[in-house]
Amino acid sequence: MTALIESRLSEQTESNAHEAAPLMISTMVGTLMLALAVDDPELCDAFRKAALKLYASQEG
Repeated sequence: MTALIESRLSEQTESNAHEAAPLMISTMVGTLMLALAVDDPELCDAFRKAALKLYASQEG
């Protein structure tokens, strides 16, 4: 999974992609775990939007 994400981070240097991939994986897993742990669709959606906003702000 790490190698797949690293290969998709083509705009970053290899070392940055190598460092960013585990962070992205942990964020995705954490977001999923939190979303599954709550019984509130709005809070679940807020977790998803926060993660997407984080990655959108890191582009370009």
